[in-house]
Amino acid sequence: MPIWKVASALAAGCTAVLKPSELATCLELGEVCREVGLPPGILNIVTGLGPEAGAPLAAHPDVEVKTAGLAKTAYTKLEQTAILKAVS
Repeated sequence: MPIWKVASALAAGCTAVLKPSELATCLELGEVCREVGLPPGILNIVTGLGPEAGAPLAAHPDVEVKTAGLAKTAYTKLEQTAILKAVS
């Protein structure tokens, strides 16, 4: 699933930050992108647990667009973060 989300962002000329579930790994995707010549910094893969890695990423003011293929609890937290950012 992360491939189609990342692919559409890259095709539009954007950079992408991918934070996969701690139960999954997407490091192979990063390796493939490097092998085909994608410049460093275009696709960034952040690993770690949701509260330590995902929450700060979702709350960061420079992260403009967030998509989620997440469990209900993680998606609810992402929505709450977006609402708080919109209000403040």
